[in-house]
Amino acid sequence: MYSGRDITVTLTGIADNQRAIVSFTGIDGGSGAQAAIGFLVGDVSSSRAVNALDISAIKAHGGQLVTAGNFQFDLDASGSIDGHHVSAVKALLKNHSATFIPRPALMRT
Repeated sequence: MYSGRDITVTLTGIADNQRAIVSFTGIDGGSGAQAAIGFLVGDVSSSRAVNALDISAIKAHGGQLVTAGNFQFDLDASGSIDGHHVSAVKALLKNHSATFIPRPALMRT
């Protein structure tokens, strides 16, 4: 959905540890643009890896209801942030300790 300077894109079916490229055409009379977006479940600190920083960040938000300011800490979209999320990231840390998603880039076409 395009409104003023904002574009809202809903993506589904993107697997964990993947990148997606979203292309836009006809924006402001230009030829278009592309945005590469990385997806890594548990990387709430946006470091492109699942690590202890993510566990600490989720713990710091524990007990909170989800808002627009803390939604990224609700890994299962349950509406609240709790110990289950910390446990989930600890499990991911064991499985993804060397996971790295390249930094997303905005490209004009």
